Amino acid sequence: VIDGFVITAGRANGSYPAHNGGAISNNNSSPTITNVSFSGNAATEEGGAIYNYYSSPEITNASFSGNAAVRYGGAIYNDRGNPTIINASFSGNIANYVGGAIYNINGSSSPITNASFSGNIANYAGGAIYSIDNGSSSTITNASFSGNAASYGGAIHNTNGSSSTITNASFSGNAASDGGAIYSVNGSSATITNASFSGNSATRGGATFSYHSSLTISNTIVWGNSSSIYAISTYPTIITASLIEGCNPAGSWNSACGNNSGGNLVDADPLFVNPISYTSAPTTTGDLRLLVNSPAIDTGNNGDNSTTEDLDGKPRIIGTKIDLGAYEHGQERYSLVSSIQGK
Repeated sequence: VIDGFVITAGRANGSYPAHNGGAISNNNSSPTITNVSFSGNAATEEGGAIYNYYSSPEITNASFSGNAAVRYGGAIYNDRGNPTIINASFSGNIANYVGGAIYNINGSSSPITNASFSGNIANYAGGAIYSIDNGSSSTITNASFSGNAASYGGAIHNTNGSSSTITNASFSGNAASDGGAIYSVNGSSATITNASFSGNSATRGGATFSYHSSLTISNTIVWGNSSSIYAISTYPTIITASLIEGCNPAGSWNSACGNNSGGNLVDADPLFVNPISYTSAPTTTGDLRLLVNSPAIDTGNNGDNSTTEDLDGKPRIIGTKIDLGAYEHGQERYSLVSSIQGK
């Protein structure tokens, strides 16, 4: 058990950066890591802070900042490992190749709950998270991605059959050449529910880029990016109960967006509290909560919801229907009622 430590500028033999795992290297081991800060650690190969090989640590209440790896996983590298990550922040981590914060390979999966990814960089792909190979996956619930950058997949990159399942997530101000927020290729998949995309920038697919990969979107807002959805594929793109800029102008569905599975809103400004221009990306500024007159309020599909709380930790459904995006509007009303009732 590692509890309550600050691990800074880890070095092997006291002077040289570690080969794998700048702070911790796990080989067939699964420690419990709680209340730990990893800052300024480095690896000459993989896992700037933590290297996991056949290892599945539990990581809770942790921060990763300014860690670096020459190749893969600026903060965490997973090879046939399945770490559980809860209440964590990843900021300013760098991978010279792929996976600015997290790298998954060979069937690794990283369930991530209540996390923020800001200003992470991969020089090639997956500014925040990179997953490769069948079985490799990231299951992300209640997370924010802002100001991350890479050539392919400013925030998330999936390839060779890997997948991402994303619920209650905000993507703002991420940047890439292709796939400003999410990039999926070669038989990969992304399933996105109750997410908000705005201010992300890429030449193709400001929000998402798919090449021979499937994309499923529901209860989601995509607005104010350099472009919305870009797909070249015989794999399906399925969109349900969402507001996607350019997909339903004047109520006429644009087939280039994919399959209209019903309940999608006519193109209209979702009225974010503080949207930022994609021309500013990468940037960590912006606020994708909804203003009171937003057309995205009470217009989602309750059946697609699998959580009890939104990205703010407030009830996921306030009113008759779930709101689109990462945040449920009406928190102020809920807070006032809770205060009166003494909750």
